[in-house]
Amino acid sequence: YIKKLNEKDLEHYIFVYEILAPKKIKMLINPNRKDLEGKSISLYKKDISGRAYRLDIYEKALKYHLGKTEYYYIQPFNKKISKKTTYFIYLPKLHWIIASGVYKGNVEKILNIIISNFLKKIGIVLIVVIILFIFAFIIYYYLYRNV
Repeated sequence: YIKKLNEKDLEHYIFVYEILAPKKIKMLINPNRKDLEGKSISLYKKDISGRAYRLDIYEKALKYHLGKTEYYYIQPFNKKISKKTTYFIYLPKLHWIIASGVYKGNVEKILNIIISNFLKKIGIVLIVVIILFIFAFIIYYYLYRNV
């Protein structure tokens, strides 16, 4: 099921780690790193800032069963290194950590679209309010000009 979800959108994908033993994990699913699928991977891999992001995910998942972490990673759609926030949940019965993340530039792009749409709607509401005010003033003027 997860693989089918990932086929539709490689920009917003789900990846899954399986905990094999203490401090040992395997990549079960990652549509953008198929070379790692089914392989044991290092918890100590570091991003460009020196953060062992997999270890952070692993430790928080075991301690809290869900969480988030931030690190730098290559965006699959443009191959640029960007800050990524990954959210995850641990399923103890399966020994799985299911995760998905969003890249910083994407969040800003989405926020810009939301703000732009909001401002457009506010502009329309403001124009309607001004027209109603003018209309009310005209009615008031014609009703009460002779009084």
